[in-house]
Amino acid sequence: MLFLATCRLCSASATSAEMIRLRTFSTFKADFRWLFSLGLALSSIVDILITLCLCFLLQKNRTNSLSLDRIIDALILYTFEVGSLTCAGSITSMICWLTMNNNLIFMGLHFVIGKLYANSLLSVLNTRYELRRQRRVPAVNVESPQRRNSFQFYSPSMNSDIHLQHVQINVEKSVTYDHSA
Repeated sequence: MLFLATCRLCSASATSAEMIRLRTFSTFKADFRWLFSLGLALSSIVDILITLCLCFLLQKNRTNSLSLDRIIDALILYTFEVGSLTCAGSITSMICWLTMNNNLIFMGLHFVIGKLYANSLLSVLNTRYELRRQRRVPAVNVESPQRRNSFQFYSPSMNSDIHLQHVQINVEKSVTYDHSA
């Protein structure tokens, strides 16, 4: 996997160097179409391999702990979703590059791929925070002595087997305005 990622980096570097050297896109497209296609293909392959390896490692590290297995299941699903999204972006860009010779639609999709990776990183960081928070406080029940309403805060994606409770919130507030002032 590391070898393929290195090849992808070399392909991207060579593509950039040739674009700068040739100075025209039409010449690059005629002479080095294969190089850019190789880079997109390697990017898709590396995304698939990373996703599969992460899912396999997470599945292998499952335990008999129900709470930890729920977290691992959520991470496996999340890994699959993020890996599929970035791979789909690369494949779509490659299809547009290979089939639509007279436009630059692939370029817009190619720019989106970088943003997908950045958003994936931010999502991973946010997910780590949420999982830590849920691990510390899995469910919070707050009861008021005046009202016997029970509030439960949870994340539906992490607790898919919890049955939702009906919660009713009544807010009563009186406001008096003095119009004589």
